[in-house]
Amino acid sequence: MSSSNDKNPNLRQVKNLDNLDKNNPANNVEKENDGDFDLLFDTHTIDMPNLRGIINYKNKPVYDFFKRCFDILASFLGIIILSPLFLILALIIKLNDHGKVFFIQTRIGKDGKKFRMVKFRTMVPDAEKLLKDLIKQNETGGVIFKIKDDPRITKVGKFMRRTSLDELPQLFNVFVGSMSLEGPRPAIS
Repeated sequence: MSSSNDKNPNLRQVKNLDNLDKNNPANNVEKENDGDFDLLFDTHTIDMPNLRGIINYKNKPVYDFFKRCFDILASFLGIIILSPLFLILALIIKLNDHGKVFFIQTRIGKDGKKFRMVKFRTMVPDAEKLLKDLIKQNETGGVIFKIKDDPRITKVGKFMRRTSLDELPQLFNVFVGSMSLEGPRPAIS
């Protein structure tokens, strides 16, 4: 019935608007005509069922305000509650190979703004230098580099990646506003 548009994820094309159930909250749309298709812009920008229909595209500043408040509160509580775990992981990383505890990478955030994303380091300290020797083994092709059993990943790093503990420092990015708890993964710069 509908297809997505590559340029705008909130844009759907529907051949016949008569078949669209207007009582369904998922079909809360604004219509624009473009040739053979009616272009529909979803007015919902979130997937929180209890807020659907209350906070939508038309009152986006209100949504953004509450989303930011939630991000600040949740990330602050996460940092406080998980701080003993942060310290333990940092100590384990440092004792494992005496390298830096954090891996910092430039990412592209909202509106194309660059920021520095923080993660626990899961690879050996000279991983970027070793990449040149491993590039021919890339299994994904393109921009993303991935190989099975990457020798640059430490034993501690394998565990941290498997349990996503390496991403805990991103709570600091959320707290300062460069990331959000809800949303897409920031692209690599």
